[in-house]
Amino acid sequence: MQREREHDFPAEPLDLDWQAFAACASLPNALADRLFYPPRGNTGAAAKRICAGCDVRQECLEYALEDLDAYNHGIWGGTTFREWRRIRQAMKRAASLTPLHAGLPSR
Repeated sequence: MQREREHDFPAEPLDLDWQAFAACASLPNALADRLFYPPRGNTGAAAKRICAGCDVRQECLEYALEDLDAYNHGIWGGTTFREWRRIRQAMKRAASLTPLHAGLPSR
């Protein structure tokens, strides 16, 4: 009897159809790699300009935010890893806040 292997795959398959509509999708791979994975110290401004006009920028950012460990480099959704980390921290803080109305009697 074969033992089932544990895996790190998401419970549901990711819908990545949005990638076909990305502004960067038509770039040659070598150019995309240079722009979206800039060397340390480079702000990625050229990639961010491409992202600024992208129809699926939000989907791209959400994809990167799903797993910061897997996508801890490059420009995704017009943001750098450092920027995503700030966004993720802000999301966690917001999720941990208790709504002001919590615990108040209803009318």
